[in-house]
Amino acid sequence: MPVRLANHVAAEKVRGAVGGGQPDPRVAALHSSGKTLGRAIFSQLASHYVVLTTVIAAIVRLPTLGSKSFWYDEIISVAIAQEPIQTILSARLQMGASEAAFDRLYSTHPPLHFLIIHGMLHFSSNEAVIRLPFAMAGIATIPLAARVLTRLFGTPIAAAATLLLAVSPLTVAYSQEARPTALLVFFSMAALYALLQGVDHGRRRDWWCLAICGSLAIWTSYSALIAVIPMLVAVWLVLQGKELWCRHVSWSAFVRGPGLAFSVMALATLPLMRDLLTLAHWNQVEVTEPSAGWIAQAQSILVLATVLVAPIPKLGVFALIPMMLPLIGGYAVLRRLQRAEVAATAGVLCPLAILIAIQSSHFVQLRYFLPLLPLLIGILVSGMKYLVHPLQR
Repeated sequence: MPVRLANHVAAEKVRGAVGGGQPDPRVAALHSSGKTLGRAIFSQLASHYVVLTTVIAAIVRLPTLGSKSFWYDEIISVAIAQEPIQTILSARLQMGASEAAFDRLYSTHPPLHFLIIHGMLHFSSNEAVIRLPFAMAGIATIPLAARVLTRLFGTPIAAAATLLLAVSPLTVAYSQEARPTALLVFFSMAALYALLQGVDHGRRRDWWCLAICGSLAIWTSYSALIAVIPMLVAVWLVLQGKELWCRHVSWSAFVRGPGLAFSVMALATLPLMRDLLTLAHWNQVEVTEPSAGWIAQAQSILVLATVLVAPIPKLGVFALIPMMLPLIGGYAVLRRLQRAEVAATAGVLCPLAILIAIQSSHFVQLRYFLPLLPLLIGILVSGMKYLVHPLQR
């Protein structure tokens, strides 16, 4: 606003207050037009925030994709992926592979990301080329998360949460390595979006999308069984659970919908069961002290919360602020008792409780929490909005 015009507005406000009269109508019209313009700009940004945040996600991921050499885990993945597809599948699924081949191609992950790397090796062995599918999965997660968060929290919270997700150092780092984490987050968000579409519209194609994306998540990482599947079940039960017990519920529609989707995911898990049971037997670790497990879990959650807002590893006492925001957001969501937001909170708390139970005796790596990250950011932004909203009155 020009200086002379600003002085005129202030003078009119004082004149109205001192003289007991009303300010100049031109000033009121100016304020009204300013608010209208602000709303119009915000509306335009909100309508294009999905495109903007996706572009930002691409900018912070792609240019530096090949700036670092493969690290140890990536070297193992590339070495396994260099084998023929039949050898990879027989060793990882334990179907006809020799003991020597199984030991040589041993990994704690299902074979999907090895097959993707195998395909990229036909084009180039360059780091950027090998990592490109995983970076694209990280970028594609942004519009999916935007759809999910808009459905659960509304556009303002979804826009802020999606921006945080796009620039979070944690998500950027996992998107720039040839490992299954970025794929897991992408497939889990795709499965959750398909679930929400199925609940809202009941279309068969949505349930088939849920079945396919959930199965791909399981073939990407076994952690999908302890994070993605409980998240989907918790969200579905909150959004649709009451209708299941109504008198007029169509159980045939239930069987054709979510029943079919989860049955397909169960069938997709069957070829992996022998490898999964072998890994569970081979990876037995010594039971830690319960207190050590709880401390490690608290540290993981603290890192997950703080890394969203700042890449500084040591924030001291200030680290308590972002840690408290998800708790405040969860309280705000549950206090409003809006079914969609409560479903999102349940989708975080249910698998989080499972991970905490596992953490009490075993070490759980931070990447296992990543499928919950978009919903956790939504709850975090809800906490920020809950704190700021009284100040706007």
